Amino acid sequence: MNATTTTTATATNANVCVIEPSALVIQPISFRQKWQPTVKGMMEDPKLAQAFFFEKAHGEFGELSPYKVFDVLASQFNKSYGLALSVQDAQEFLYERLWNEGSWQRLKSYSYKTDLRRWLVVVGPQLIHKRLIEDGIIRIRGNAGNHYRLRLLSQPYDIRAAVVNLMNFKDWRDFLYDYYVLKLSEQDIKEKLNIDGEEYKVLKKDAETKLITLLLETIEGNDYASQVLSVKKDAGAVIDVVPIDYVPAGHLLSDEESSLMEDFINAVGSNRNEFDAIDFSKDFVKTRLKFTDSDAKLLVDRFFFNVSPVEIAKAIGRTRAYVDNRFSVLKRRFIDGVRQWLYANRLVRA
Repeated sequence: MNATTTTTATATNANVCVIEPSALVIQPISFRQKWQPTVKGMMEDPKLAQAFFFEKAHGEFGELSPYKVFDVLASQFNKSYGLALSVQDAQEFLYERLWNEGSWQRLKSYSYKTDLRRWLVVVGPQLIHKRLIEDGIIRIRGNAGNHYRLRLLSQPYDIRAAVVNLMNFKDWRDFLYDYYVLKLSEQDIKEKLNIDGEEYKVLKKDAETKLITLLLETIEGNDYASQVLSVKKDAGAVIDVVPIDYVPAGHLLSDEESSLMEDFINAVGSNRNEFDAIDFSKDFVKTRLKFTDSDAKLLVDRFFFNVSPVEIAKAIGRTRAYVDNRFSVLKRRFIDGVRQWLYANRLVRA
């Protein structure tokens, strides 16, 4: 009976296409296959880049839509700092940082080891946070490193080791290596270093603060920084928050930039007349720096007359975030141009 059954089964199977079990497993598409066409396309086509970053909730990118990323980022900053960022603000801020006047320097560091949207969630907070500080929307008191925490223990071994090796002070590096790379317990480290509990706390705080500072100093070109740093949730309690509706342009200048502008006004204005400097500046940015008429007006209105970005946005039919981003770019170009002009004409004070 068993022999007959076996024969029948064999005869039946002879006419059936046998599929190996491994072939039934759906092979996952790699992140490079999934995202490289989009990333490459954005770098080459400004319209595609803007369509991607400024897409609505249900736009043409479908399942690849990054809209949720910007929604999450805006919510995080609003909760942490008591701001009123919209999704469009987050889109503008992150786009401006990644675009970087067409160089896409930061986006080029995306290594396709994770989903592009996940990568944006990781790098986005640091880039936006730095932008908000530069624009005076949030102001850090004291050591900025105090407002970050390390997310290092959860990282792969090679990342933990690479970050710790950034430390050039041996005692701190040895402690960080034991704690973050080897993951020794507090008791093991105290016994190894022959220190008590209080000494352990001081050493840990000093070593971590210095490492965070090193990461922040190299954040623009350091993939590790955006991967292993996060802003403390309670950072809002230890920073000054400037209302996002209006930040006077003069507050956005460093001491060196303020000094340059004073030299500039003295050099081109009769009897230190700022309005002569404004007239000169309009011509200066259009002829020397090749600003368009609209960019020249935006710069002068915001920089010299302190017109609020909300008013400018309403007048030109743009968003407030667009005005903030555009002014940030124009201000840098203007200050650099003024600096070069002053030094070329030897008009800088000693």
